[in-house]
Amino acid sequence: MFTPDPEADLFTLSSGAFSVSDQGQIRAEAESRWKKLVETGADPEVAWREVVVDFHRGSHWGYRILSKQNLETKVQPTEEEVRTTTVRRFFWTALQSLVIMKGIIMYFGLNYAMEREAFYGGADTKFYGWGLAISVSISFGGLIWFAIKHSRSRHWD
Repeated sequence: MFTPDPEADLFTLSSGAFSVSDQGQIRAEAESRWKKLVETGADPEVAWREVVVDFHRGSHWGYRILSKQNLETKVQPTEEEVRTTTVRRFFWTALQSLVIMKGIIMYFGLNYAMEREAFYGGADTKFYGWGLAISVSISFGGLIWFAIKHSRSRHWD
């Protein structure tokens, strides 16, 4: 059984994008045209092909083509989705800074301290020193970046 795919046939073949509201109207119009052709006795696949060709050759039935970067072409996330994403980012940042990076900092810090001890002959500790400095910088930098990025967002009351 043939089922039409308006997303692939109507929207991806266009040189731009349509607004979200226009996409729904185009789908409805394409489906009604296709059903009319099928009711007249046409093969469903051939009827859909005629609808798609008519859409592209007929100036997209009068619908306005926008650039693909236009905000009207994107489905805007709901307030709940924005909150969920923010909470997930917060927990990932916390896990990264409080657990993963602390383990790396402990590794470099302990090795740096042990190698510098006079008991061990004061071996060359440049590797552990640089590793400690870089890991501390990444840890604090990640937290500061997260704080700055989310301090400018809206407040939820």
